[in-house]
Amino acid sequence: MQKYSHLDLISQRYPQQNCLKVYQALRLVICGRTREVDWPSFSQADWDLLNGMSTHESLTGLVYHAWKEGQRPANVPIQLFGQQGAVFLRNQQRFSTIQTELITRIAPAMEEAGLKMIIMKGADLAGSLYPQPGLRPMVDLDCLVRQSDLSPATAVLSALGYVEDRNHMIQPRRGFQELHVVLRLPNTPQSIRLELHHALLNARRDFFELNIEWFFSQTKPFSSNLLIENNAPNDSLLTFTASAHLLHLAVHLMMAHGAGGSNLLHFYDIHLLLDRWGSQINWKELLAAARDMNLDYAIFAAVEGCAERFNTPIPQALAHPPSGRRVQPLKKFIESRNTPIPKTTLEYYLRELSDRPILSQIAVGMCFVIPKPEYMRWVYKIEPTWLWPLSYPLRWGIGIRDLFRMLTRKLKIK
Repeated sequence: MQKYSHLDLISQRYPQQNCLKVYQALRLVICGRTREVDWPSFSQADWDLLNGMSTHESLTGLVYHAWKEGQRPANVPIQLFGQQGAVFLRNQQRFSTIQTELITRIAPAMEEAGLKMIIMKGADLAGSLYPQPGLRPMVDLDCLVRQSDLSPATAVLSALGYVEDRNHMIQPRRGFQELHVVLRLPNTPQSIRLELHHALLNARRDFFELNIEWFFSQTKPFSSNLLIENNAPNDSLLTFTASAHLLHLAVHLMMAHGAGGSNLLHFYDIHLLLDRWGSQINWKELLAAARDMNLDYAIFAAVEGCAERFNTPIPQALAHPPSGRRVQPLKKFIESRNTPIPKTTLEYYLRELSDRPILSQIAVGMCFVIPKPEYMRWVYKIEPTWLWPLSYPLRWGIGIRDLFRMLTRKLKIK
């Protein structure tokens, strides 16, 4: 399998001229080193690419904040700066909307039902790890409950007006088993999407064993200024410790998205966590727990990726990566995702097949060749609807076309 550096991945993601120059500038800006960038050399095309790149990498809020705090280049287009400020404000408004919903409606309902829920990723990190919530965009509200609490928690949320979004569960590139229930709160100014997880990873399970109870043992009360202001009950809301945050973010980055499919924000989350919360991590206990799950290499790979992108200091505990036959399957799995984002559904499935046992390959192959009828109806939307079976030969034809294009592209490269 071809190995890609993070610069190779950026070059494939952004084929424009000077993409590496703009990428380097973006990294320096969000690390507080904007004065090291040769801004006078930036053309209008460079500024446009910087705007598009910061949006795609989910870093617009961080760029705006760095410039607003006194490091704004003299020649930055005023319109660009204004657009970034608008994104920053939208991030803050989105965070405020979701926090208000979480504190004023969800928390009391979960408290009354005697259920506990862990708030994860952006819903917690934007208000706790980042200095201002506008710096860290968030799309949805990610929560974790025990599998035994999934049905009661779903019922509580349904009573609050949330409806299950089955379309989301059958989207392409979402894996092959459900690890969460997706719910939406419709008819609101900003439609809230809540992902109610009962597992943390949708991936092969033959070479690791994710211990969900360890994550529940590594929690603390969820903290929010809104909780204090409203004197709201918070026994039902939890969040991870720094150690659990790091393991979850590393596993999510390297195994769910993969280095090739992740934006820079995923790496920056870990970079900032190590910078601000690193002293809270008991490395011996964390690595022992990760080793028991056979996920310790994921932490090393994620931190190494941060060091490549942001010069993140590698903790002494991670100076020597885990090695031996035990880690080879996980290492191979992670390396298989250090590739450019698949351009077609066919390429996505071929990547999924690359390092699986034969029976798993057959199961995944069948998911591509003969998906579920509800998936086919949703994706292809053939009219009139009774002709939906024709979506299968349509899919097979598209697959053959994509295979031809993929082979042609590889021959051109050679």
